[in-house]
Amino acid sequence: PTATATSALPVTFSIDGPSAAICSISGGNVSFNAEGTCTINANQAGNGTFNAAPQVQQTVTIGKQNQTIGFTSTPPSPALVGGSYTPTATATSALPVIFTIDGPSAAICSISGGNVSFNALGTCTINANQAGNGQFNAAPQVQQFFVIDPPT
Repeated sequence: PTATATSALPVTFSIDGPSAAICSISGGNVSFNAEGTCTINANQAGNGTFNAAPQVQQTVTIGKQNQTIGFTSTPPSPALVGGSYTPTATATSALPVIFTIDGPSAAICSISGGNVSFNALGTCTINANQAGNGQFNAAPQVQQFFVIDPPT
């Protein structure tokens, strides 16, 4: 933040108490740490010639950041009954991605400990999700699918 006083004396900035969990200030830079309202106080203490200026506040509404997920692994080809695959994906937030099997694929494939097992013929669809946190919204779900063939 920047501000000037009519006295031309320096203005100091601080974060208003109730905003301490939402934002912080260091070296003149305000960091947005969580969703909510950040209130920044501007003060000028005065000197021998000028009285202290009345405090001025600025409020900033902080929203969560959006994120996306991308699979970093390539589905197996061929995928054969009895085989397995360990999917990988990253979220732009760097938060962990959770994998599940899409409902209609539950009889075709299963997941345990991050490893997908190929149980029957058909299409296996893997869901990748990231629920978000105080800084990031939940990511839109992405899916990866592949066909499981009979063993050779």
